[in-house]
Amino acid sequence: MNKVCLLAAVSALVLTAPGNAAAERFPTNFGHAPKSAEILYNQNSNNADWGVDSQNSTSGAFGSAGADDFVVPEKTQWTVSEIDLTGVFYNGSGGGATQNVIFYLDDHGLPGKAVKKGKFLKVSGNDDAGSYAIQLPGHGLALKPGHYWVSVSVNCSFENCGQWEWEASSVTHGDQAVWQGKGSKLCPTWGTLATCFGTSGDLMFDLRGKSKRK
Repeated sequence: MNKVCLLAAVSALVLTAPGNAAAERFPTNFGHAPKSAEILYNQNSNNADWGVDSQNSTSGAFGSAGADDFVVPEKTQWTVSEIDLTGVFYNGSGGGATQNVIFYLDDHGLPGKAVKKGKFLKVSGNDDAGSYAIQLPGHGLALKPGHYWVSVSVNCSFENCGQWEWEASSVTHGDQAVWQGKGSKLCPTWGTLATCFGTSGDLMFDLRGKSKRK
């Protein structure tokens, strides 16, 4: 797949526009969540034909992560059992990667502290050409009403996988997505896509599970 590099951080691309855009691969029944799992939140649409690298290279010091926000409504409790997201590998064949999924509390419009029991490291989601349906281990994650962020990054060396890009949505929902890159001069800590790259937007994902009114 041809890629046009828009910006770079260290030796890794962090914002790219695919010549052959990744398709919106997630119909409502995608993944392996239980049939009782409902879509709790969905911005997995309106592919903007660009994205950001969100990858922990196991062969070097560079690591990057994207994150986006969502809100659990008042008087409601969610139990999140799966996250689906649209992405693509480039500069390599992909495959064989595990993923880190981390949920954060909001801190003035940026990810703050990780949610208690909200770190799911080195999980193995169902890979569809770089898009993932990731079931959370155990009973998933219970979330009370509030403003949260979720980050997903893949764990794989550039030599084995190439690079993984989390595709962006052309529609912004709530706060715009953020990014950080270890070793990057652009945004070594969380910054909005506009701050880091001069391009605003969201990242494509949905959350599945159960919703209960309090």
